[in-house]
Amino acid sequence: MYLKELNIHNFRGITDLSIIFEKDMNVLIGENNTGKSTIIDAVKLLSEPVNTVKLVKFVLSDMNNFDGTPGKKYDNINIIGKFLIEANEPNKDDIIKTLKKIIIPIDSNFEVIVNLIGKYNEETNEIDYEIHFLNASGEDIGREERSIRDLRNIVPCFCFPAIRNPDKVFSNKIWLSFINEKDIEKSKYDAFTSELDSTYQKIFDGHESFEHVCSEIKALSTLLFCGNTVDIKIDPKPSDAYAVLKYQSQLNIQLPSSPKLPLNCYGDGTRNLTMFLIFKAYLQHQLSLETKISFPTPIIAIEEPEAHLHPSAIHTTWDLLNTFPGQKIVSTHSGDIISHISHEKIRKLSKNNFSVTCHSLSNLSLDPNEKRLINLHIRDTRGALYYAHCWILVEGDTEKLFYQAVQMSWIMNYTSIASKSYHIVMGILFHILS
Repeated sequence: MYLKELNIHNFRGITDLSIIFEKDMNVLIGENNTGKSTIIDAVKLLSEPVNTVKLVKFVLSDMNNFDGTPGKKYDNINIIGKFLIEANEPNKDDIIKTLKKIIIPIDSNFEVIVNLIGKYNEETNEIDYEIHFLNASGEDIGREERSIRDLRNIVPCFCFPAIRNPDKVFSNKIWLSFINEKDIEKSKYDAFTSELDSTYQKIFDGHESFEHVCSEIKALSTLLFCGNTVDIKIDPKPSDAYAVLKYQSQLNIQLPSSPKLPLNCYGDGTRNLTMFLIFKAYLQHQLSLETKISFPTPIIAIEEPEAHLHPSAIHTTWDLLNTFPGQKIVSTHSGDIISHISHEKIRKLSKNNFSVTCHSLSNLSLDPNEKRLINLHIRDTRGALYYAHCWILVEGDTEKLFYQAVQMSWIMNYTSIASKSYHIVMGILFHILS
């Protein structure tokens, strides 16, 4: 089961967008502020498992063009996800049984359509949410909370964000997920706790400043208790071996020809790669947990895996990412990553007059030889060209120099060059591969 299609309306900077996903790998590219992170966050809102009462948490900035004007009517946020269950899905029968109230038969396959709605509530100045399941005609067929939790357990979304702070990695849910009381046998836990109690008591007893505090507090005997003796002592809190794991953990790394240092003492590249591996361990741990639904097919959303990495490390990281289970949605600015991806799996986002559009080369009718030429001359060696606004393929160095000069003139004097060069560009017909 995987996310086949995502439709976004009035969510952050996207007013209306439809995007079709591949079953395994999907790569989002585009300039800054074209909606890559917004798409990933929309997927998270649809499919990220939560243990809180509120299944969705919108903030006011999530609503497109929200400005807080009293009495103003705002268009609702609509995030619609279509999940596909293929006929050859190994766990098809179990999934259908679990989601039977919201399943839609489509030929030999099955679909689940979920619509997440955000509505502005002027009285509370918050965005309320509703979750609807739809049929193929867009009609409401259910709103049960149990169904959305079951769906999120079957297709859980795990996200590795672009901004990664190693100082916080040990205080968030990723690190805490590894702390489980069952991981230590009770007899060992009791022994560890007893040793901690003894050690902490020795530390407190050896701290002379506490004696001064206690002697002053003994004045309570004359102030409140008519001279009766009051026993005052500062003791450590009851020990908890798991508290040591939660709050005293520090990841140290010793690389060749360097001393052992905490992770935050290394450069951004080493920290990013280390946290990526921690994320992989977290993912494996979460998918191995015993749950009511034992057949999850996760969505792995990763923003800019190439951040701060050397090109050789980017290749290694990408190979590692391909070993992750489930459906992957990756946003990137790296030509090195593009060189590893077939063009059918690339989704390019562009923005024009506040409208975001998704483009896919899979929509082009290219024969096998044309695909081979694209891979040979562009993808494998010039992956960065996928980020260009357009391609103009010329024959020799003269044409190359000419168009470079036109480009510089256009940048320096846009108005004058526009009228002069328009007939030149329009007068030449280029085939993408000729």
